[in-house]
Order: sequence, then C-alpha cells, then structure tokens
Amino acid sequence: MEKLVPDDSVPRVSMQIVQNCLVLSVQIELFDATLMQLRTDFLDNIRTSGVRRAIIDLSAVEIMDPHAYGSICDSANMAKVMGANTLISGIRPGVATALVDLGADAGRAETTLNLEHGFLRLAELAEIERHDADQAMENSDVEEGSVESPDMIGNESDCAATELDAAVAREPIP
Repeated sequence: MEKLVPDDSVPRVSMQIVQNCLVLSVQIELFDATLMQLRTDFLDNIRTSGVRRAIIDLSAVEIMDPHAYGSICDSANMAKVMGANTLISGIRPGVATALVDLGADAGRAETTLNLEHGFLRLAELAEIERHDADQAMENSDVEEGSVESPDMIGNESDCAATELDAAVAREPIP
C-alpha cells in the first residue's frame, strides 16, 4: 500500500536564508529518499521565500557517489529554471577525486571552493545581472528615441518655419 503521508523518518537538510540567499547545509548521508526530500524541500523553499540565490553547501559530506552528485546538480538546475541562481560549494578533495574517478560530469552545475566563495560568486552574478538589465534599458531607450512617432514628423521644420515667420513679422517693412 502506498503512503499518502510524508515519511517523517527521512532525514531533512537544514535550510536557512542568509544574506537574501537560501543556504542548504547538507550534513547527512545522501540516500535516494533523502535526495528526493532535499529536492522537494529546496524547491518549495525557493517558491515560498522568493529568494533569487541559493547555495548547496556540501562541506560536511564525506562520501558521495555520482548518482547523488547528479541529483544535487539536477536540483540546482531546477532552482535556476525557477529563477534562483544556485551554486554548489564545499566539495571535499577526496569526494571530488572519487566523483571524477567514477565519471561524474563536473560541469553539470557551478561549484565554488567554500561557502564564502559561494556568496562572493553570487554577488558577482547579481552585479552582472544588474549591468545587463541596465544595458537592456539603455538599448531600449536608444531604440525608442530613434523611432519618430507620427506626431513628431515634421515638427523640426514646422518650428523652424514658425521662427522664420516670427522674425519676418518683426522686421519693419521698408
């Protein structure tokens, strides 16, 4: 029989918002049920909190296989699709070595050395987004300014003609 109530025996990952960023501090073993619960909780927290940045901190994880790494990368990419830039931080050297030796795809998600570097990288990404948004606004202003509206066509010559008529009207007739 299928359970309709969530299984409370599945360990949960600690999540908190720090500097407008959702931080997941993974300090448990990553079994399939745990990974599914992590994903569900993570994406629900992004939706309910509205954060646009997240870090999945794996610095306490001592053992990870490519399946668990892939699942975490998929969760990070799902968050990105939802509009939250997400990084993975703190993968230990031994874990990184094992993952690469076992054929894990290192390019599936953006990673940083540690949580501090994760915050710095997310700040850089936010600055890039602001710069891109400013550029887009400037470009749209230039495009809008270069297109003449129908009521503006001929205004310059009309103004010049009006000024000329006024100057002629002020000149005394000989």
